[in-house]
Amino acid sequence: SLLKKLIRNNSFDISHVVSPKSWQINHTVKNVLYSTDFNAVLKEVDTVIVLSNEQYKLCIEKIKKAITANKNIICCLSLDEDVLNQLVCMAADNNIRFEYYPQEDTKIKKKLEQREGFYLTQECAVVAIGSLTPDIDTSELFLKTVDQFEKNQYRVSAFVSDSNLELCGYKKALPFSPKQFDDDYDAFVYNLNLYYNYTQVTDKSDLIIVQFPNEGIFRLYNDLPFGFGIKTFILSQAIDTDYFTLVSSSDISDKSIFSRISDCFSERFNYQIDSVVLVNSILDYQQSLQNWKTTYAKMSMEDFRSSISNLFRQHQDSILFCDGNDLDSSAAIIAKDCIEKLSQNTEQF
Repeated sequence: SLLKKLIRNNSFDISHVVSPKSWQINHTVKNVLYSTDFNAVLKEVDTVIVLSNEQYKLCIEKIKKAITANKNIICCLSLDEDVLNQLVCMAADNNIRFEYYPQEDTKIKKKLEQREGFYLTQECAVVAIGSLTPDIDTSELFLKTVDQFEKNQYRVSAFVSDSNLELCGYKKALPFSPKQFDDDYDAFVYNLNLYYNYTQVTDKSDLIIVQFPNEGIFRLYNDLPFGFGIKTFILSQAIDTDYFTLVSSSDISDKSIFSRISDCFSERFNYQIDSVVLVNSILDYQQSLQNWKTTYAKMSMEDFRSSISNLFRQHQDSILFCDGNDLDSSAAIIAKDCIEKLSQNTEQF
C-alpha cells in the first residue's frame, strides 16, 4: 500500500524493492523490480530509502555502503543519536543528501510558541486507529482507510506514528517530545491540542485521521509488561476521538470481552471501540516471556477463518467486526460505518 501510494502521488520514481527472502513480500506493484541483492540494485539507483524495520544493524551497514557509493539517503529507521551523527557527517563528507524522518518537528514547535489560545475540541470529526497490543501493524489499514475517505471527497488531515508513512507527506502524530516541556505533561498535552487544531484550520480539514503509536493500548498480562498505552493516553487527552478502530490479534474469540475493553477505553481515554479488525496473529505467551518482547504466531488460514466466523456469529450490535485478511474490504466497511454513525451526530451552530 505504501509503494502504491508513493507512486500514485508521484512522490518518488521507485524502481526497485530490496528485502530478505524470509519477508515473503508479494510482487504486486507494476514496474517495480523485487530483489534480495542490495549490492546489485545499488548500482542502478541514485537514492536509497530505508524503511523502519527490525534489521537495525544490517540497515546501518547498508546505509554506510550506499553513502560510500555516493547515493542519497532517505531514512525512516529510528537511529541512535551517535549513529545518526556519524551518518550525517559521512553524507556531508561525500556531498550527498541525507533526509531523516524520525526527528522532531522543530518548526511546528516554534509556531506553537507564538500562539495563545484555549484548549479546544476539534471542529471536524476525528477518527483514530490503534492496536490492542504492541507490534501489530496498523499502517496498511491506515493507508486504505485514508484512501476510502478521500474517495468520498473528504479533505483529510492524516497524522501518523509510523515514520515510513511520513514519506506520503502525512504529519507526525507526536511531533515533539515532552522533554522540551521539562516533564510538564499538562503543557505537552496543551501544545499537542494546539498542533491538531492549528492543522485542521490551515488544512481546512473535513476529517482528521490519527494512527496511534504502535505500542499497544491495553496490557493483557501482568507478567508481560508491554503495551501500557502511555502515548495513546496522552494523545487521547489532546484530541477528542469521534470514531475508533481497534486492530486486534485473534486471541479473543468472545465479543463480550471486546465490549468490556470498550467500556474500559471509555473510562480511560474517553472513547469507545466502534470497529475491530482481526488479524491472523496470536500472542505467543511463552516466547514473549523468553524474548521479553511481544511475539506472535500465525494460525492456519482454516483455523483463522473458523475463529473469526465463530466471532461474527455472536450477537453484538454496538461494535463492527472486520476480517483483517481483506483490508480493502475492511477499510471500505469501516469508512461507511463511520460516515453513517457520525452523520447522525451533527450539531447545528
